[in-house]
Amino acid sequence: MLRQLLLVALMVLLTACSVSESGVRYISTPTLAVDRLAVPPLSDNPTQLEAGSFIYKQVCMACHGDIGQGLTEEWRLEWEEDYNCWQSECHSPSHPPWGFEIPTTCCPSVSGQGTLMRFDTAAELYTYLTETMPWWSPGNRSTQEYWDVTAYLLNQNGALPAEVELNAGNAMVIQLRPASSPPGDLLPAVIILVAALIMAAGLLAIQNRWYEKSSP
Repeated sequence: MLRQLLLVALMVLLTACSVSESGVRYISTPTLAVDRLAVPPLSDNPTQLEAGSFIYKQVCMACHGDIGQGLTEEWRLEWEEDYNCWQSECHSPSHPPWGFEIPTTCCPSVSGQGTLMRFDTAAELYTYLTETMPWWSPGNRSTQEYWDVTAYLLNQNGALPAEVELNAGNAMVIQLRPASSPPGDLLPAVIILVAALIMAAGLLAIQNRWYEKSSP
C-alpha cells in the first residue's frame, strides 16, 4: 500500500514539473480564472471610492462593463446565454413582465478619454445619474449611494482630486470640461473693433465741437 502511494505521489510531481530549454526544472501552477461578473463584498468601514465601486459593480456593471467600456460585444460574451441583450426573453420591446427594454444604442462607455466631457461639473453628472440611472428604475438608490458612484466614475477618469470626498458642497467646483479659450485669430479682430470704436468716438467728439462753434 505504501509503495502505491509513493508511486501516485511521484506521478503527480512529474505531471506538475516541466523542464525548460536550459534544463532547469520548474513547477507549473494552474492559472485561476477571474470571474469578471463577480461583485466583491463590501468591507465594514468602506471609503467612498470603495462604496462607489461596490454600487457600480452591483448596479451599473452589467450594462456599462467591468472597466467602464460600455456594452461592447466582448463584454456581452461574458454573459454567455444572455449574450443577445435584445432578444424577446431579455430586453426587447416584447420582454416578459419581469424584464425591461433597453435600446440598442444604450450603455456607452463611462471610462476613458472624453467620456465625461458632456458634463460641465461633478454636480451635473450627479444630477444626471439621479434622474436617469439605473435605466430600469431611475432614482432607486440613496442620495449617498449616488454620490459614491459619482465619485467612483470621477476617479476612474482621473477627475477626482486626491483625498476629496465628493458631496453637494464641492461638486460644483470640480470641472469635467476644460474651459474653452477664444481662438487665437480672434484677438486681432477684437483689437480692430476696439480701435474702430475709439476712432468713431473721436470723430463724434470733433463733430460735436464743430456744431457748437458753428451754431449762433
